[in-house]
Amino acid sequence: MLLRCSRCKSSKDSSEFYPDPYHVQTGFASYCKECSKKVARASYAKNKIARRAQKTKYHRENAETERLTRVRYVAKNPEKIRNFQCQYRSAPATRKIYLDSIKRWNRKNPVKLKAYRKSADHKRRMWKKGGSFTASEWLALCNLYGNRCLGCGDCCSLTADHVVPLKLGGRNTIDNIQPLCLRCNVKKGIKIIDFRNGKGNRHGED
Repeated sequence: MLLRCSRCKSSKDSSEFYPDPYHVQTGFASYCKECSKKVARASYAKNKIARRAQKTKYHRENAETERLTRVRYVAKNPEKIRNFQCQYRSAPATRKIYLDSIKRWNRKNPVKLKAYRKSADHKRRMWKKGGSFTASEWLALCNLYGNRCLGCGDCCSLTADHVVPLKLGGRNTIDNIQPLCLRCNVKKGIKIIDFRNGKGNRHGED
């Protein structure tokens, strides 16, 4: 069925028009798809600041609803999401945008970045030992102890130490992890020392 666009005055097939149930005569919009997009872009450009403010307000007021919607969509369409991400990250036009966004996030979140790297490093080196822990679990554990080394009490860069060393049969899970500074971690070595009870009980020391 041919329809005439009331904006560009061109006759086009009905597939080039958006359905419009309120248009009783034809059931399609009076503008063709191309013209509808042009009108929408022009309207957005004219009211760009107001539209952005409106979107920001909506996102803030419905943050939890939108989060749940995204979670449900990702759960239902894992393959579609994976393909889109691969195409986005590899396409020349968007790869630089993707890499720049990663750099910006890294600069704004140095603490989380360090935690993610620690978690990923443990996963790479210790997956054969059994178990793993996430960056969120590591950050929660550090916060639990005031972001201080349990060995010396200093507030410094922390490392994930295994209470029961992996070489002695310990697992790479969060219940076997304690935050220690690098100096205390090296000093502890492969001894079984649990600093989490505040006493630093030692077992099997030479």
